[in-house]
Amino acid sequence: MHSRYKPCQPGRILTLEDLTDIDTDFDPIQAGRDNRERLVETLTRLQEIGLAWALESSYPSPADWESRVDSYLDNLSAAIDAMAFTHRWSAVEIWAMVQRLPVDPPSASFWSALAVSKDFDDFIVKLGLTGEALGNARSQLNELKESASRRNRVVDICGKEFDNTDENLGALWSHICSALPPESLSQLTPVDLKASVPLAEVTKRATGPRVPRESVNRPPLKRLTKAMENLIGLSGEIHAFRMLQNRYGNSAVSAANWVSSNSTLVFRDNKTDDGRGCH
Repeated sequence: MHSRYKPCQPGRILTLEDLTDIDTDFDPIQAGRDNRERLVETLTRLQEIGLAWALESSYPSPADWESRVDSYLDNLSAAIDAMAFTHRWSAVEIWAMVQRLPVDPPSASFWSALAVSKDFDDFIVKLGLTGEALGNARSQLNELKESASRRNRVVDICGKEFDNTDENLGALWSHICSALPPESLSQLTPVDLKASVPLAEVTKRATGPRVPRESVNRPPLKRLTKAMENLIGLSGEIHAFRMLQNRYGNSAVSAANWVSSNSTLVFRDNKTDDGRGCH
């Protein structure tokens, strides 16, 4: 029995006969999740085989195979939206979707072998890949992913690279102090808490009838990751604390004066109060 019902052609009205195979326990949301998960597993396997093939052949840049899963999912998004929630996909259906992926010219022989293969085992044989080659490719893929992940994490702070991970935030104080030693702080514009700073006037928008504007295709704004927000916040607090100490001395500005929760990344035993000054 089919897991839910026989797919209906778009535009055709369902009949009582169509409804007899309905599974009342079928959950379309769960089916969509399961279908997508199985598709991702299949595409990840395809990526591993592609990397093994690239390493064994004369493919110009094997590293290109490190992050193809997301682009494949984008290519299949229409099929996912249309069919993922209607029934549970069979292995044959998923394989047919993979075979419909676009061919990139440098990998033409790879895709030609895929087009005439019935499953992954058959595909691997047609490519002439060994178990050792596949194992090496899996290790290589993990190394490429780690390298790409680290490139995305590394941030230039005070002219030196900093690996921005949650585990490494505690090292930010030492990183900044070594790149910007205490004696160099005096060369920066000093902090003067007695001086007032005039606020810039907020420009009011002109009122009037709304004029429709031509739509402009702008790329979406890239949102900061939470890790980057934490890094920026802690960097600013460290710099402010050090500048205040440089200006007013350690006896006036001590660790106890830094009361935000970020301070515990530098002074572990600090008593914190993130609500101080907000009452």
